[in-house]
Amino acid sequence: MSCHAEVKALQNQLGTSYKDASHRLYMAEVEKLEQQDVTLKTYATMKERMKCSLESFKHRFSEIPIRPLSHESDNDTMANPPADSH
Repeated sequence: MSCHAEVKALQNQLGTSYKDASHRLYMAEVEKLEQQDVTLKTYATMKERMKCSLESFKHRFSEIPIRPLSHESDNDTMANPPADSH
């Protein structure tokens, strides 16, 4: 639907002037754009926070030594993992 047709339809529906109807439609479009902008900024903020959290987890948990279950040595300071009780 063309802009002119939308304005005329709103003008007839509300019984207002062409100027008032066009202004109302314009403000409705501005509101939609502002909401889209807020949404995009929110997603960008959430993405950055998730990235920081993942980097923090990676840093914290990369310091935990991990060894295979079959690893044993004489100078091993870590306790052996518990045996499975199947």
